[in-house]
Amino acid sequence: MDSLLDYARETMQAWGVPGLAVGALRDGKVVLAEGLGVRRADAPDPVTPETVFRIGSVTKSMTATAVGLLVAEGKFGWDDRVVDLLPGFHLHDPYVSAETTVRDLLCHRTGVEDAPLLYTGSDLTPEGLIGKLPHLRQRASFRSGLVYNNMMYLAVGALVQLYGARPFGTFLRERLFEPLGMTRTSVGGDADEAAGHVRFAGDAVVLPHGCGDMEVLAPSSAVRSCLRDLLEWSRVGLQRGKVGGRQLVPAEIVHELHSLHVPCRQPRYMFPDAQFQGYALGMFTGDHRGVKIVPAPGRVAGGTVEVLLAPENRVGAGAAWARS
Repeated sequence: MDSLLDYARETMQAWGVPGLAVGALRDGKVVLAEGLGVRRADAPDPVTPETVFRIGSVTKSMTATAVGLLVAEGKFGWDDRVVDLLPGFHLHDPYVSAETTVRDLLCHRTGVEDAPLLYTGSDLTPEGLIGKLPHLRQRASFRSGLVYNNMMYLAVGALVQLYGARPFGTFLRERLFEPLGMTRTSVGGDADEAAGHVRFAGDAVVLPHGCGDMEVLAPSSAVRSCLRDLLEWSRVGLQRGKVGGRQLVPAEIVHELHSLHVPCRQPRYMFPDAQFQGYALGMFTGDHRGVKIVPAPGRVAGGTVEVLLAPENRVGAGAAWARS
């Protein structure tokens, strides 16, 4: 692992990354968990495996897993129509509105455009944003391909809250975070988190605390976590839902979460030899050198997080760095 850490340090210096946490699991054992650099470019506090980062869209993998728990309990099905489950759910196109399923929301195949200007720095509530969905137009035809839409996950979160009979954040904490021992993970803010940074004139500049927060998009992007907790989270996917001798998530649900739903191409330089790529449920899927991988990336203002699983090889890796 020393060569990997040396490479990480070289990359941090080349790209002006002030702090990084990187770790890996293999065959159920943590083989690497290391913090490098500092949490803020203007302070000496070091990054550790317990340093909290905003994890952005890695949140979606957790939200999709929460939905899977409710599917396993028979509360609703992947292919149930959302209009039959969630009062007040409407989209601009009447046909798309009537036929959109839970699965469609999770794999971004409604074809409806996203609207970042509606939720970035917004004072709207989640319910208020859901009420804006009918104003969003079709960017592609229904189920024709991937049209990434953060706002659709608000409807997913509303389903979890309604059929899970508790607030969305409470459901994730009680059903996933606490059983996994993810004590540093929460839905919402943490004043003790690593700062976000951007590069300006060759230097890493600290962003103001809360800059680019997505609190209103909790089911899409608002979870905070640390490397140590993300490695525990990886066990769900690597061990087919069985953690600590307990079947926390049914194996068939994990299989569904990891299955290809919408083919799409990632930039060729990332996986030049990939045979297939696409979106699963709350995460991407594809292959690298003949091995199936399940990446869950998260990008926020001033930072990036990546959780990558190779379930067939029982290998998982996580990284979080404080620069966009």
